Amino acid sequence: MLLLALALSCAPVPDALAADTPAGFTRVEVGPFVILGDEPPATVRDRAQSLVVWSRDRLRAEYGWADPPGPVNVWLFRNASSYNRNVAAMLTDYPDTPYGFANDEGLFMNISTGGGTLVHELVHPYIFHNIPGAGPWFNEGLASLYEACADEDGRIVGLVNWRLPELQGSLKAGTTPSFRDLAAMDPPTFYGPGSGVSYGEARYLFYWLQEKGLLQQLVAAYTARGEDDPEGYAALLKTLGVEDEAEVRAEWETFVLGLRPR
Repeated sequence: MLLLALALSCAPVPDALAADTPAGFTRVEVGPFVILGDEPPATVRDRAQSLVVWSRDRLRAEYGWADPPGPVNVWLFRNASSYNRNVAAMLTDYPDTPYGFANDEGLFMNISTGGGTLVHELVHPYIFHNIPGAGPWFNEGLASLYEACADEDGRIVGLVNWRLPELQGSLKAGTTPSFRDLAAMDPPTFYGPGSGVSYGEARYLFYWLQEKGLLQQLVAAYTARGEDDPEGYAALLKTLGVEDEAEVRAEWETFVLGLRPR
């Protein structure tokens, strides 16, 4: 959760919804996104192309998604100090993550932590627009898949990343939720205590489906799910071609435990 800002720097800060480019920021428009960064102008322009345009084009192609309504402001802050100060002033709350986050006013990133968080957060507006009401397991599973990613023959593919060890530890301890329980999690449960395992399980479920060639099929099935499957669990089972997750759970656990951090 965001913490109430008790003290703010007296330095000028931008408006989260500003129509004009704030002093000290470079503005780059790559529809539907407006990138605003306080790094050197050439760096901001490079990030707009190498991260935002790259991700946008591949997400469109991979899932047939329409762009979210624009403009979507993407704030790229050069370091932790700029990120914390500006977010606190824009939103009257300090961020609860050192990396970045998305909300109704845009995407906010400490870009010094790397481009993976930006790619992750760029997925959220597409899910919100194309799959309204997506649960946190789906929303974060797909978005976090791409926080470590690469181009493979023009397609975006997720890679093994830092979320793996905590999930492997949970699997060895026998404390990882079932897929049914994961899909049933509401936001307070998913994002609450144990969120590292929630994120990890969702991410590596999606990674496993990607490696099996079933990820696009799941996204399509989840998007088309009916009112009788609000959590998308039946869509997951349908994608896997099983009636009970017990038929594939051991396969998934063996797959995850066999992975090695990059």
